[in-house]
Amino acid sequence: MSEKGWKGQAIRYWSSSFNLKESGSEPLLSCWIEGASPSLQRPPPMKHPMTILVNLDLAGAVCLMASSGRSKSTGEDPVPSPPRSSAAVCLGGQSYETVTIGSQTWMAENLAYAGNTGTLGACFNDDADSCAKYGRLYTWAQAMNLPDSCDSRSCASQVQPKYQGICPTGWHVPDDAEWTLLVNATGGDSVAATGLKSKAGWSKEGNGTDLYGFSAMPAGYLYSEGAFVNVGVYANFWSTSESAKYEVWYRYLGSSSAVVTRSTGRKSIGFSVRCLED
Repeated sequence: MSEKGWKGQAIRYWSSSFNLKESGSEPLLSCWIEGASPSLQRPPPMKHPMTILVNLDLAGAVCLMASSGRSKSTGEDPVPSPPRSSAAVCLGGQSYETVTIGSQTWMAENLAYAGNTGTLGACFNDDADSCAKYGRLYTWAQAMNLPDSCDSRSCASQVQPKYQGICPTGWHVPDDAEWTLLVNATGGDSVAATGLKSKAGWSKEGNGTDLYGFSAMPAGYLYSEGAFVNVGVYANFWSTSESAKYEVWYRYLGSSSAVVTRSTGRKSIGFSVRCLED
């Protein structure tokens, strides 16, 4: 497959996909893509033996170089951190960390994909710094990559299981049942929010423990009339599952509560998106 054919796809590179080579005093990371020419990328300086995991966005950017392993100099294990899966995933030139919780692998960050035109979704208060921190807010039709008219009519017939929407290839927008599976795996809806919320960014002393590495961030939401509200207070996540012609099941977490609430919301509101691996 040509390089052009790979662009925009989420591709993972495991330890079996590359070799380390010495070039003078600096190691080179040689990556092979089936059917494409090998490319060389210089990793960060390596003082200790480690496994290097690489994920490439074939628009040209190296999205992740992560390392793990025991320190040669001290013999100590790395500092414990929330569980993460072994590779990031790329979309639109941006790298997203991922986390495995129970039987599911989720993005550990809110989606910030702006589409080919750079205008898909919105940053809270139209502030680019908010997008970097909280991701973008999308209407349901935008999240599904469907016509805007789907925000005012039923489009359930177009949404199949593991529906990709604006997620990378190999990932999808979760349906209502998949959100329920996550909540059950993290203690149930009455307590799960504490372990799912990030350790910082929540108002009213509402920070979580991020026990599972999901790092739910309170991005607030965008009313269809254009008003941005409740940043720092609520995290709201779309599902693919319609509850009525104008409404969809979603999950929200609040700063003053340990509860993950299942509710319905109008499709025209701007919420956050988390992608789930197929």
